[in-house]
Amino acid sequence: MQTTVFDKYLTRGEEKRLMGAIGRVDCPFARRDYHLFRLMLATGIRVGAACGLTVNDARQALATGRLTLRPEIQKRRLEHSVPLNRRAHEALRGLLSVRHAARQPNDPDAPLLFGRKGPGLSVRSVEARIKQWAREAEIDCAKDITPHWLRHTLAKRVMEQSTSANPLGIVGSVLGHRSANSTAIYVQPDKEQIAGELAALH
Repeated sequence: MQTTVFDKYLTRGEEKRLMGAIGRVDCPFARRDYHLFRLMLATGIRVGAACGLTVNDARQALATGRLTLRPEIQKRRLEHSVPLNRRAHEALRGLLSVRHAARQPNDPDAPLLFGRKGPGLSVRSVEARIKQWAREAEIDCAKDITPHWLRHTLAKRVMEQSTSANPLGIVGSVLGHRSANSTAIYVQPDKEQIAGELAALH
């Protein structure tokens, strides 16, 4: 029987290097990416949903303390909401601030994210940006990383830190999984556990 290794996530060191590399660059697009990746790390939302967020979605989330993902921007067309922690609040405020500084349209229905050619940012662009930043940060996984790794990274952190009797259930609830099978990967051996076990061998 083949065992699946859970390796498509960022270690704490990799996350720190990635965000540090972005944070050192002072330009609107770097600041946008910084806050976008922080939002994804804090909420676990998919890149497609992130690209579909509007200015009004962000404002409503800050007002209510929950980020509501409308069915039309969700993978399975089902509404899902995620409670905001401090990092998510800061990320949404940061994205709105960057938009304002870049003189983007203030229309509530305007895309929250913006690109070089104006309002809106494609999934493909985000995929290219995270690879670019991972290379800048000299992270080993730079050629393999995708935005979905940020979702996995949140799940990994919840599994590590949760005090719940059912941490897998917490992960499933946060990520909006409808089936326990979708969260099963998070109980597989991960790359750090395997490296640690091998390092401990005499």
